[in-house]
Amino acid sequence: MKKVQNLLLLLLTVMYSNFVLADSWDGVSSDVSWFNDNIDVYKIRNAAQLKGFSDLVKGGNSFEGKTIYLMNDIDLGIGHIWKPIGANDETEVFFMGTFDGQNHSVSNVNPTTDKENKTSDWYLGLFGRVGDMSVIRNLHVFTKITITNESRKSTMIKAGGIAGRSDGVIEHSEANVLIETEGSYGCYVYAGGICGMGNILRKVKSTGDIDFTKSSDLMHLANYSYIGGIAGCAERIDVAYTDCNLLLYGQYSIGIGGIAGRIQTANDSNLGKGIVSNTLFEGNLVVSKALTPPNVPFVGGIVGDISCDKEFESVCNIVSPKYINYEYSEGWLGPLFGVIQSGNCNIVNNYYSCLIENNYSSYGQYVDEESLKNKDLLSDFDDKIWSFADGKLPSLKDLDRKYYVYVPLEYGKIAYSVKEGATLILQILADEGYSVNKVYYGDEDITNSLQGEELVIDNIISDGDLKFVFVKDSETSISLADANKPNLVIDGKTIYFKGLSGNVRVLIYNLEGKLVESYLNNMISGHMLTSGTYIVKAGKYIYKIAI
Repeated sequence: MKKVQNLLLLLLTVMYSNFVLADSWDGVSSDVSWFNDNIDVYKIRNAAQLKGFSDLVKGGNSFEGKTIYLMNDIDLGIGHIWKPIGANDETEVFFMGTFDGQNHSVSNVNPTTDKENKTSDWYLGLFGRVGDMSVIRNLHVFTKITITNESRKSTMIKAGGIAGRSDGVIEHSEANVLIETEGSYGCYVYAGGICGMGNILRKVKSTGDIDFTKSSDLMHLANYSYIGGIAGCAERIDVAYTDCNLLLYGQYSIGIGGIAGRIQTANDSNLGKGIVSNTLFEGNLVVSKALTPPNVPFVGGIVGDISCDKEFESVCNIVSPKYINYEYSEGWLGPLFGVIQSGNCNIVNNYYSCLIENNYSSYGQYVDEESLKNKDLLSDFDDKIWSFADGKLPSLKDLDRKYYVYVPLEYGKIAYSVKEGATLILQILADEGYSVNKVYYGDEDITNSLQGEELVIDNIISDGDLKFVFVKDSETSISLADANKPNLVIDGKTIYFKGLSGNVRVLIYNLEGKLVESYLNNMISGHMLTSGTYIVKAGKYIYKIAI
């Protein structure tokens, strides 16, 4: 080790806490001061600005070709009503840009539409309807949607945690939802954890409840409503997980599926075929009898109703529910799919661990839960997408929870995104003449994790701040024969100098780099210290002492 002659304090502190509360909204404020039509990139930092963004879209600005970044977590507040972004009035303006949440969250989203709404469709979510040029990514949403008697003014409701309807792309996003009914309702309903109706959904996750059992008058749910853990209806879903609880009475022809109530393509679709791939359903699916057949639901562990004009593909999907119950003695029911209305299908590597009697269609392969823990059974699954561990059910790598390790800078910090349980390796390069003395992760000393210039932190299971203490290396070796160097004398716990003349400032540091004492030498003949190791600087001279 190099001989330490001088100590430079460079203990970097975090500018703000990991647990900063989300910005809260008063339910009214709208701020558009951040908007400039001449630029293409915007940053939204608080709830009032998010409301301003919604107002701008409602006013006719689609943001096509532009990008909005969410800079902080936002709380819309308990009890406040949120008017979704885009297309919930007769102007029919869609958001057409890119919204990047940067892994921030928007919580307490309680969407509604104006009571005087005259449009045929209502779109409920953080976003209402977004257009075919739109991309929503890296966003976490906590949403509660209640479908009430007011819904009778609409012929169709599309409700989802992130968007009521998305004609574009939703990716790398997560929603925690509660969608429920209150009173009677008499319209078509498309409801899903991510969106009510969607185009492309990839690398998405939903949790929560979609509960259609609380209405006082269930006779009024129209035919051909669709309920799904990810989407009520979509064209393509790739890499998706849900453990949503899907609960409803089985009146009329309703499609319900663990992933999607319906997969549908149209003749004019530019996608060509419907796709469900690399999905995992681990929730509850309960369909209770309310009316007498022949009008019965389409129920599937993955998709209830497949209606593709061209092709349908289902590859590498797993249905491993907590519970499935279906009370009908007849109907369109399967552990994977309820009904397939498509002539050209490619269905491979689909597994289910739920035994359902009266199956309409038994596509895929039944395996018990223990067998699903066997990687060899799922050898055709892409290990770049799926995670396999001994004794555990498979999971989707891209949907693993992520934690953030913060590296401070002079005026902020860098955040490294790390998947749960993963290892973070950083290269720590000290400036010339300096070395790393201490490394802290939160309050824990992890200096032993420093291997040369590499810092290795194993098994990340929490957010944390990194702190570094650097020391200045010896510039020159001090000769014992240096007759000019004053002597520092230790007498018990008192230190004093011999041969140190003039008004010399004496600085005393502990090994953490904290200045503990400072005094002028000519004002005191000695100084008492508590037990410990110290770096003492007197003018140009440096001493390391132990008391």
